[in-house]
Amino acid sequence: MLLERGADPNARDNTGWTLLFMAARAGSLPVVKWLVEELDADPRPEINGRNAEKLAESKKHLEVAEYLRNVLRNLPDPIKEGPSLKKSPSGTSKRDSKKLSVQANSLHESYWVSGGAVGPAKLKVKYVQNLVQPSRDVYDTTTDPPGLVLLLNYRNFSEGTHPKREGAEYDTINLVSVFEQMGYEVESHENKTWEETIWCLKEFSESERLKKVGCAIVVVSSHGGNEKRSFSTSDCQDVSVDYIHNLFIENQCREVREMAKLFFFQFCRGDFSPEYHVELQMDNLRRAAPENIISFFSTSDGFVSYRAPLRGSKFLLVLCEVLAENAHAECLDELFREVQRRYSMDELRATPEKQDLNFMKKFYFNPRPREC
Repeated sequence: MLLERGADPNARDNTGWTLLFMAARAGSLPVVKWLVEELDADPRPEINGRNAEKLAESKKHLEVAEYLRNVLRNLPDPIKEGPSLKKSPSGTSKRDSKKLSVQANSLHESYWVSGGAVGPAKLKVKYVQNLVQPSRDVYDTTTDPPGLVLLLNYRNFSEGTHPKREGAEYDTINLVSVFEQMGYEVESHENKTWEETIWCLKEFSESERLKKVGCAIVVVSSHGGNEKRSFSTSDCQDVSVDYIHNLFIENQCREVREMAKLFFFQFCRGDFSPEYHVELQMDNLRRAAPENIISFFSTSDGFVSYRAPLRGSKFLLVLCEVLAENAHAECLDELFREVQRRYSMDELRATPEKQDLNFMKKFYFNPRPREC
């Protein structure tokens, strides 16, 4: 999104949500602060009687709620002083000053997103006209909601072995935005320890709620772990992809066993960087039969993954854009081919990869507004 170049930070998507609502819902304090302090995002608008502060509070994001509460207390009287949240001594808003700063720095910074875009992506999901019905060859996503989504994002790490994953906060914003617009129920967590991560995964895989929806989706964004096919938690412990798969493989519930289970993993799988891009950071690497499972990895085995500090993870950003634009009309296989095509346009050489574990039917996301 071209926020730094003048786009309205208070614009609403087709569900009525602003970027501040999305950031508050995801519990991302850095993005909330950035939107309010740098771009003059207004915390007063409401959806269904709740502003961003109340939304954050309802999701137990207490730091975000307290921050927004303090902002609301200190807002000027809009009748006497006008709607602007902050002004610099020169009379220029912080938003305008930031735009000037971006222009001044443009000779020193470059981004892999064309046009130099920064911040969360502008994602407007297209809705399906007629639901693709379940059949012998098609997984069921006609339930309400179509599926449950578990999002695990790791930006900060307790030991010095892992750098902070700058820009990863935008992964949360983009993913929550696109999946909620598509009508999916999203559970989002950030910076969990190994023990907390295991608890989240077990609770999700064993949830009674999961039995009543069409599919399960898990998205992980982190650094690569010491072991092969693993990622690092905030306390620098490893969780393997196979362990996550096994939680669902060992679930003997018929509904869960037969439903589509999708996994998206954003982390390095090796230390080979085929081409150096100065504007990208690398997600650091530290050295029962499956049914209806498919996993997508941000890179091939042995290769690094890429992330831009001002945009987020390349793979997840492209994924969200493709889902928003094409999920209403195309099946999962076609969507992934488009992800690969767009990813390759930047000539990163490292190609996203999928692993099919007896995923036997076509899958359609069937994006549409929630019925309730």
